[in-house]
Amino acid sequence: MFKKIRISIFLLSSIFFTYQGLAQEYRLSGNVKSESMEDLLFGEVFLKTSDTGKVIKLAVIENGKFQFDPLPPDNYFLEISCLGYLPFSKNISLEKDLNLDVQMIQSENELDEVTVVEKRSQIRIENGNMIMSIANTELASQSDFISALALLPSLQISPDGTGVSVLGKGSPLLYLDNQRINSEQLQSIDLNSILDVELINNPSAKYEAEGRAVLLIRRKKEFTDGFHLNFAERLSFRRNFN
Repeated sequence: MFKKIRISIFLLSSIFFTYQGLAQEYRLSGNVKSESMEDLLFGEVFLKTSDTGKVIKLAVIENGKFQFDPLPPDNYFLEISCLGYLPFSKNISLEKDLNLDVQMIQSENELDEVTVVEKRSQIRIENGNMIMSIANTELASQSDFISALALLPSLQISPDGTGVSVLGKGSPLLYLDNQRINSEQLQSIDLNSILDVELINNPSAKYEAEGRAVLLIRRKKEFTDGFHLNFAERLSFRRNFN
């Protein structure tokens, strides 16, 4: 009998520690400086899968620093982009908390032939609010709108995609253009129709935010008509499918 008890305890301990190992997450952060060792004030950091190169997380550089939410242990591909500097990339094996020191190299200004190419910043800070561009960026290649939305820093999406929360703020109010929507309508939004998403941390009174954050989703101009019909069709299908 005691032998059986010892075996049971051993099995329970093994399961417990295995679960702990699977549930463990680590922080990935970094310090980004110029060649003269000055902090770079702003930039974008992309975390991608090491095999397919798909973007799975975004972060912004503020005063020379960036940080991702805790991540599961895995192999990742990190890309850093700062205006006026050559892109930085690195393969990351995340097995513990990791803080990187990155020195960016200034891009050359003298070229034999100059070609002007418009590159839209995928994430930026304006008036304390975070704006994530989707149209004409690689974020538009995500499988759906919820997948793209999950990339926005400080925003957390529930595993089933029905719940949205902002770190330190709770559930934000949801707006599509100037119209208030709910979480069910959020899931039915067509990714190809979206221009950008703005996370408003200190919303004005016009949003009736009651101290909460506002998630403002802006669509392309050609998609602003037919809003009610589009949602009605999608929600009807979703209810029948569920």
